[in-house]
Amino acid sequence: MQVARLIGGAGTGKTSELLNIMKAVMSEIGNDPSAIGFASFTRAARAEMVERAAAAFDCSPTQLSGQGGWFSTVHAVCRRMLGISSPDIISGDTKSTEWISAKLRVPVGRAMSDDCGYSTWVGDDVAKLAMTLWETSRNRIESLEHAHRRNEQYGTESVSLAECRHFIDMYETAKRIEGRVDFVDMLGMYCGVRFDLDGPEETDPQGELPPGVRVWFFDEAQDSSKLVDRVCRRLAYGDEVQWTYLAADPFQSVYGFGGADYRNFLGWDANKERTMPQSYRCPPPVMELGEKCLRRMKTGYFDRGIAPAKHEGSVSHGVSIDQALRSIDPLRSTLVLARCRYSLDAASSVLSERKIPHGRIGERDITELKVAYNALWKLEHGVGVSHAEWKAAIAELPVKATGSEILLKRGEKAAWGDGRRSGVEWFPPTEIETSGGGTPALAARIRDGAWAGLVDRGGAWYAAAKRHGPTLATTPNVRLSTVHGAKGMEAQDVVLITDTSRRVEEGRECDPEQADEECRLEYVAVTRAKEQLVICESESANSMCIPR
Repeated sequence: MQVARLIGGAGTGKTSELLNIMKAVMSEIGNDPSAIGFASFTRAARAEMVERAAAAFDCSPTQLSGQGGWFSTVHAVCRRMLGISSPDIISGDTKSTEWISAKLRVPVGRAMSDDCGYSTWVGDDVAKLAMTLWETSRNRIESLEHAHRRNEQYGTESVSLAECRHFIDMYETAKRIEGRVDFVDMLGMYCGVRFDLDGPEETDPQGELPPGVRVWFFDEAQDSSKLVDRVCRRLAYGDEVQWTYLAADPFQSVYGFGGADYRNFLGWDANKERTMPQSYRCPPPVMELGEKCLRRMKTGYFDRGIAPAKHEGSVSHGVSIDQALRSIDPLRSTLVLARCRYSLDAASSVLSERKIPHGRIGERDITELKVAYNALWKLEHGVGVSHAEWKAAIAELPVKATGSEILLKRGEKAAWGDGRRSGVEWFPPTEIETSGGGTPALAARIRDGAWAGLVDRGGAWYAAAKRHGPTLATTPNVRLSTVHGAKGMEAQDVVLITDTSRRVEEGRECDPEQADEECRLEYVAVTRAKEQLVICESESANSMCIPR
């Protein structure tokens, strides 16, 4: 088995290069897409590669990511080969949170963090820290005592080892009695590690290797923990596998809280190594600033010699947050980034005040609600709607307005919901009361635009649509995100809010590894910009240390 390592910086076209390599090896594996394994650490990265590879190979996406294909996340590969069903998995959903809280006798649960493959724990202060240490120690394949000692030395929150053991023992006992597992358990089972309070133990790996896979691609490998890396090695060194390609940017490793460590990626014994030579995203000022952020790392920095993009760009320092947000052009793609979530709430308020359409990356998509907005907007402006559009709208409309005014005829909401109106394929605004099942009161509200007050968040969408048009209101160019959540994203303009928290600053001061990770976070933040980067002047006592 031959191993090739591909190092890619921000915007260097790493995904495109992986796709080119896949095309090149297809002839060596009988032009069979099912012989290619692609594992990423996020669902978003997997979905993007599935879409692009399906187009390149002229096949259905289900051939790559369905039962016959192996384009997946690392966790999903383990789950599939172990044959574990959904009811047995402890995830971040409401039922799992209720189960964990009941077993630990305090309100606590896990939540997946920014689609990165790692979870954070929320709830009771002591229990969440105990479970966080347990999660991290397992991902690092180290003892709980070691993880606790490191936290005592560098952490900003403290919990006794006895308290940790108390909550973890209740959690593990409940899992064992009821036959349940979490995502970390599945990784350990598949690569041959059993987790005990006294430390990890070597066991026989469970589950078979994916049949027929002859080449593996591991993307975003800088995000692998020691445990994930061990799973990847088991997959790569299967008897049928001939080639393994590892692709990553070591300096976009920003999930240390979950156990990720880019040194796992660099630790493979590679037969070949290549660095992508040029960024197609970052102009010279942006690329230079990104490297300045990385050079402040205490350990691990090396110059990859990546050339900047050839187009022009700019970096502005010291602009106030209010000034930067009020200068945003809603017609340009823009990322508003912050280290902490509370900064995004303040930014959203300013943008809403200016009536600039915006959305949050990672926010649950409300597609049906957006379909409803557009359907009602069309009817207001004299355009007919399809069956699907009106079905979405009627699902959001109330039967009655405030008071006793009837908006929908008796039984119409249920009839549209259960398919009894499937014969109505399309109707114009003049048929709201006949084909649509509305009353004269509803028809009047739609005609004069008062419908916006009837549906959830309709007022904000309507104001944006009147100012910028329904397309921009539905799919805004301005997106808000934490720096963690924006990894892999890009935009013409980036506004970086540099406020941090006391906890972040204390961690930076106490822990050399966390200080280096903050440098990498700064690099990720600034290199999202394709043209203009605006670094806001912080009024907070705690702030990201962006160099000039």
